[in-house]
Amino acid sequence: VTLGNISIDSFAGSAGTEVFAGGFVGKTEADVTISFKGYECQTNISLDQKTSRTASYVCLGGVLGGTDPDAAAKSLSFDTVSNSGVISTAYNETQVTSPISRCFIGGIAGFIYGDASFKSCINNAEIGKVLSGTYSASNKWMAFVYGGVAGVVLGGDAEFTSCENKAGITMHHYSNCAVKDGNDSKDGWFTVCTGAGILGAFDNKVTSVSKKLKMTSCVNSGGFKVYRGMAAGVVGFARNAEIVSCSNSGTLSQNTSSNSPHKGGIAGWLMNSEVKNCVAKCDVYAATSGGNGQQAGGILSIAR
Repeated sequence: VTLGNISIDSFAGSAGTEVFAGGFVGKTEADVTISFKGYECQTNISLDQKTSRTASYVCLGGVLGGTDPDAAAKSLSFDTVSNSGVISTAYNETQVTSPISRCFIGGIAGFIYGDASFKSCINNAEIGKVLSGTYSASNKWMAFVYGGVAGVVLGGDAEFTSCENKAGITMHHYSNCAVKDGNDSKDGWFTVCTGAGILGAFDNKVTSVSKKLKMTSCVNSGGFKVYRGMAAGVVGFARNAEIVSCSNSGTLSQNTSSNSPHKGGIAGWLMNSEVKNCVAKCDVYAATSGGNGQQAGGILSIAR
């Protein structure tokens, strides 16, 4: 069991700054194999963004903050792990630019580069709770990705089996750019703010197209409040994925008058993927903001 508070309230801002925080491990280095089994994490993690600071990565997770972003881990497995510690942010009182290139937050793991498996993991931790202030804006083409179980998994095979998110997700960031702009180098999860009940984003693009995501019998009941960007009940963005027998009952609701335009009851944006036997019993609210179009669906927002 982990208990206590981790406060990220100051760091030297620069283009190369990396900030990692996790209830059990902040950051793992490359080529490691780690197995987490039976842990209960109750550590509260807070990020202070009242002052604008530059960073290349900010990765926060209830169990693991993140892995080395430049070299893959061998494998990470999470079995029967739960989290109930709140992951929160304090903002300035006015809308300011927050020049963090990549901010990945997950109830269990924030960021993983390499193979990963999650089995029977449960998140009860509110993610994105606002401690103070109003909104913080990210610069164009910068990614803020939140997931109830995991924020981002890249460059490896990933499997989520019987995982569940029961807590709410609030995203007070925006990238102020469209989901699709015709240029593949600027398409996808890495150009917009994305939030999802189980997994924020999965991509194999950094390595081989044979890498695959499989999600089976995952359940989300937590609601969403997303300011611009994209939100989905189970997975935000995925390339080469199979989503089977997953369900969502969490409402994808309005946050402010400037609401998220891209929402899907099960998935946000899927590429080369399939959805089977999934159920979404939820309200989906979407609105055009920033002139970026609008895509909303009971199951899927965008297929490509």
